[in-house]
Amino acid sequence: MATEASAASATIPSPVQWCHWHMGPSETALPIQFGRTDSGPPVLLYACAPCREQRDLTPRCTLAEAMEAAAVPCHRRPLPASVSELSHGQHLGRACVACGRLLTTGAVSRGTIRGRQGVHVLDVEVWSCPNPEDEE
Repeated sequence: MATEASAASATIPSPVQWCHWHMGPSETALPIQFGRTDSGPPVLLYACAPCREQRDLTPRCTLAEAMEAAAVPCHRRPLPASVSELSHGQHLGRACVACGRLLTTGAVSRGTIRGRQGVHVLDVEVWSCPNPEDEE
């Protein structure tokens, strides 16, 4: 996986260009984990190649996947396969199913994610951020 990540970072510059582990600029930063904030949604933390190797950090996805996800609007991203992958806010319909941000006005219904546990139906209607093109 480290060779995949280093090959991707050699061809495409990092969208963040900051390493949250050594707190400095980096062109090889990849998303690692979500960090807590005092208010608002969690922040995605990035680590450069040397910090990933020193601390044995595993990227959440390759750089190419991160770039692709950043370019695709929330209402077009694929839905999770299971209701167990949803956060509490997403399960209640208060947060975007794609990015996790809190929803206000203009939320787009994405349909229903089906789930069952024995005889219990766990279906959840999920919502995403509004289409940016509709807001203009």
